[in-house]
Amino acid sequence: NPGYEFPGHLFHAAHMTPGEGALLRESVERAGESVLGLHALVVQRLEDRIATQYAKRIESLPNWDSPRVSLLSVEANESSVKSISRIANTMRSQGWEHNMCLPDAPSRCHAAARLNCVAEESPDIVLFVNSTPKHSRALLPRWLPVVSWYLPGFLPIGLSDEHTGANDLLVASTPHQQQGICGAGLTCFRVDPATDTSVFSLPAADSRPLGDDASVVMLMNLPQDGAAEMNLILPSQVALWEAIKEETRASIEDIASEGDAGILAKAEKRSGTTLTDASLRETFERFLATVVRPAARTRSCVAALLATGRRISVCGYGWEREELPEGTYCGPIPDGDNLCRVFQDAQTVVFPVLSDMAIQSVLDALATGAHVLMGADDDALSAAYPGLCDSFESVMTYDRACELAAILPARGSPRQVSAASLVASKHSFAHRLREIVSQVQVSVASNRAFVS
Repeated sequence: NPGYEFPGHLFHAAHMTPGEGALLRESVERAGESVLGLHALVVQRLEDRIATQYAKRIESLPNWDSPRVSLLSVEANESSVKSISRIANTMRSQGWEHNMCLPDAPSRCHAAARLNCVAEESPDIVLFVNSTPKHSRALLPRWLPVVSWYLPGFLPIGLSDEHTGANDLLVASTPHQQQGICGAGLTCFRVDPATDTSVFSLPAADSRPLGDDASVVMLMNLPQDGAAEMNLILPSQVALWEAIKEETRASIEDIASEGDAGILAKAEKRSGTTLTDASLRETFERFLATVVRPAARTRSCVAALLATGRRISVCGYGWEREELPEGTYCGPIPDGDNLCRVFQDAQTVVFPVLSDMAIQSVLDALATGAHVLMGADDDALSAAYPGLCDSFESVMTYDRACELAAILPARGSPRQVSAASLVASKHSFAHRLREIVSQVQVSVASNRAFVS
């Protein structure tokens, strides 16, 4: 990757004299300068080529029913790359001309590769997924729409309006993303999460019927709430941490619980450790809300499900450390086709905690016709994702784990075919792409399209 300074402080070769080390560093830095110079030259030529292309079509308007798209990203996360590939598959199924440059190989991890992608496609829209163009935006024509679309689970970072184009768009999929973008003083367009209907669908009619042994699957990475995982070393802090976990476990099923503040106060009294530093107290409060409480709630849900006598499967990181009945733990949460098979084979899918990624998986599960149970408040769910209220009508919610036994669908309950049809007809990647393109079209029209 051109552009990174040689980190000479990262290693020390014992057999090398200081003079030899200095010569090696100088040699590597000269090589780096040569690469950077060549990279800058390539970038300049691509910038000129793109500018020439668009100068020739300045008066023309795209075919918004079938736009040309360059699909780009700088997010190397494996799940991000897979999700973007599915978006590309959706574009292909819609008949949209497109190309893409994802950071899945060294040759596609730099600005020159992304610019070359734009130059080859001459797109109507440049679509960055889970990232922004940052400084590369200044290398593209100002009137070319550049969209940054964040899928669930990815936080907008490093946002700036320094090089924003006239028709650019920041797209959020979750309330947290929307808050982050608006908090940076930028305008945000919101679309809801979506499912890939080419992957998630009803099981084939000739697949094995669901019988009395139809399984219940719970999906949740178990937060690692050990003191060591939280980097707590001081005995007083470790004692407080363990007391927080004990108080949380004791109150997790109590509908009249005093909340996090009450738990922390009781834990301080139990451990004999009082937090006098405001920032340290804030840290413990945050860990209580984001680690301890979700972990306790998830463990209580598993215990409640096991007590029903049904066949229970648990997927997610962290459960390999827990004492579960043999055959209960099924490994990490699978992806794509493998996750679809899990949903198709299960009668019921349980999500113990409301989260951005859980909403994504809820849609995927509903698309297969599975029954879905979620640990969430109906009003909070609808307020966070108002555009998905029609799908949430097929989701059973609960407040406490002790309620699960009463709301589990009866053994052999038929699949939710109508819910699957609704998700496929209104909440697919194809629908979200169309929403984004429609918003770009409005922006282009209001800004007198293609005026540089």
